[in-house]
Amino acid sequence: MANHIIRMSAAEYHADKTRVSKHGLDLIHRAPALYDHSIRTPRGEQTPTQRVGELVHMRVLEFERFKSEVTARPDGLDRRTKAGKEAFEALEKRFPVIVSMDEWEAVEGIAEAARWASKGLFNGSSNEVTVHWQKNGVLCRSRIDAVKDGVVIDLKTCADISSFQRDAIRYRYHVQAAFYLDALRTCGEAAERFAFVVVEKEAPFLATLFWATDEFVDAGRAEYVQDLEVFRQCRDADFWPGLPEEQPLCLPAWMKEGAK
Repeated sequence: MANHIIRMSAAEYHADKTRVSKHGLDLIHRAPALYDHSIRTPRGEQTPTQRVGELVHMRVLEFERFKSEVTARPDGLDRRTKAGKEAFEALEKRFPVIVSMDEWEAVEGIAEAARWASKGLFNGSSNEVTVHWQKNGVLCRSRIDAVKDGVVIDLKTCADISSFQRDAIRYRYHVQAAFYLDALRTCGEAAERFAFVVVEKEAPFLATLFWATDEFVDAGRAEYVQDLEVFRQCRDADFWPGLPEEQPLCLPAWMKEGAK
């Protein structure tokens, strides 16, 4: 079946090299050679920021898993002492992930802010939804944070919400919105609107809800369809070019306008 929703772990999802994800499209957009390199290279270790982001997602979207897999290292636990070492080894036997108390408090604070900002969207939602689908002759995959009553929900953490609209274009969240909505629609699922729940990573964990406009989604769809065409051509020719050898360095539009 070309288009279907499937249950799988995050590790299984990221190990799949046969289908193109939104992250893969981002690499294609920058240079096809980057995508080809990513397919041939194992995933690197998580950065501290990625680690906190993953823990937040687990806390909000997979709470039972979070409770069974994650715990905090108590303040004052000295692993140089015999008692401290034994206590830490006991934690390691029970929990795969042990975080500092600072990390724990940050994850809890972000999760609470996300629940408040979501206005109940996470209540009763279907979480960590993986979709295998096909578009224009290309096999695709999407892992969606949450879906509820036709609303696709994505949880984002950031340093400064006032920069989110700019960052949304920089990181191509408009492409993500269109790609995820279309993934569900190919499976006959209701997918009418896209919402970003955005939380700052430091206290007091400011948070808000952004609704993607039709204009935002349409622009993302145009970009991802073009990226898929580039991918298809590279795949069929087995040729993955890098950057152009030469290109002009121009003034940005805002500088041109300021000079008038």
